[in-house]
Amino acid sequence: MEILLHSTFSGALLYHHISRFYCTFFFSSRHAQAILLRRAKMTRMYYFILHLSLADLLTAFFTLLPELVWTFTHPHFYGGDAVCRAVKFAQMIGPYLSSYVLIMTAIDRYQVSLLQRFSFTDF
Repeated sequence: MEILLHSTFSGALLYHHISRFYCTFFFSSRHAQAILLRRAKMTRMYYFILHLSLADLLTAFFTLLPELVWTFTHPHFYGGDAVCRAVKFAQMIGPYLSSYVLIMTAIDRYQVSLLQRFSFTDF
């Protein structure tokens, strides 16, 4: 099966998608590796940062990589309806997961500041 490139295919766009995927994968994996190799005790913030790095890795693989393949084979999709629906579903996992981790980080920081302000040792 021969893959035909779209007539408006741009090498710059392909380079852009490759660099976005590489940077996201490289920096997120380095953050996760740095947190996992720490010898100190893991605090809640380190767990949140680790989960945010893992969500970014999922974004790289489920969102950016299919976008790169779609840009390369733009006018044709060879996967069929089921694969198309699965890819579109998987593309939303990473960004939503990142949003949820950021919201939970904000709620955690709010609870910590609230508990420190109104601790029972002040009475």
